[in-house]
Amino acid sequence: LQSRGLGDVYKRQAQYLQQAWSATGAGSTYVSGTPRVGSLPGAATHVTSVSSDERDDLVAEMLRESDNQIADGLVREIAARTTGFGSLDVGLELIAARLVEIGVTAPGALRDGSGLSYTNLMSAASAVSIVRAAQQAPWWDEFRDGLPVAGRTGTLTDRLKGPATVDNVAAKTGSLFVSRSLAGVFTDAGGELARFAILINGSSITDARAQIDTIVTLLAERD
Repeated sequence: LQSRGLGDVYKRQAQYLQQAWSATGAGSTYVSGTPRVGSLPGAATHVTSVSSDERDDLVAEMLRESDNQIADGLVREIAARTTGFGSLDVGLELIAARLVEIGVTAPGALRDGSGLSYTNLMSAASAVSIVRAAQQAPWWDEFRDGLPVAGRTGTLTDRLKGPATVDNVAAKTGSLFVSRSLAGVFTDAGGELARFAILINGSSITDARAQIDTIVTLLAERD
């Protein structure tokens, strides 16, 4: 249950819950010991439960806001629904196998769901083939609607505001200290829906976002 970018998410959530209870002055009454991840004891008392949003809503929020915890959680959910246990590694193995089944150019390595691990490897060709596979799926419209829209929503609210791109480009952003990326779709000047993926890596990426936006603008202006 380790997220390679976020650490032990479940344990940290238990710690946050304990801290919240302690802040109310009731911590010593209801919580003792150190938070840990394990099997629920048979004599445990059910305190409360919280239901998550629906899957489609979670996917849309993950795409729109680039939510790392939702991404890792969805990978575990895939594993849990298949094997009964929410293993990150098993979820990644299932995703990699499914990508191959639907003809996606195989990524070099998947290490987490969030993309925060520096050992993830993904080529632009792989990213474009994932977009292509999504376009052919029955859930494409819902998926596209969840993507950030240039100049309007999510992580693209303040980007790509030019006439060729605003309200046109729908794409997922990616950001690390040594990497920037953008992958999605737009309608070109000739009215055709185009797929793209741009990845920039290196120690000097101060201007990478601007460079990506310039490339996407030039592409969107072409027919």
